[in-house]
Amino acid sequence: MDSGGIRLILFDAGTYMNAVIPAPSCLSARSRGRAQIAAAWRQFVVNCGTPRFDWQPLGAVVYIHGVGFWSQRNRQRRGEARNGAELHPVTGFRVVVGC
Repeated sequence: MDSGGIRLILFDAGTYMNAVIPAPSCLSARSRGRAQIAAAWRQFVVNCGTPRFDWQPLGAVVYIHGVGFWSQRNRQRRGEARNGAELHPVTGFRVVVGC
């Protein structure tokens, strides 16, 4: 978990990228995409269990949707894309296999 949200480390074609599902409790009633974010959170919990504070490999294959975001590059964060790209917030999450 990452400041109330779930930080996912995505891997495909030899590269990494982070994605964040904010906790529904951290969203206001006026948050854009609130219903989709909350649904993504529920899908994660139903398929992968309650998130923990420590890092855990899930080994899952998922379809994921979200808003593109470029963060400041910080070489200390696990799974960060070279260009700082992230999906933040995640607005769709569907497990194909795993978790």
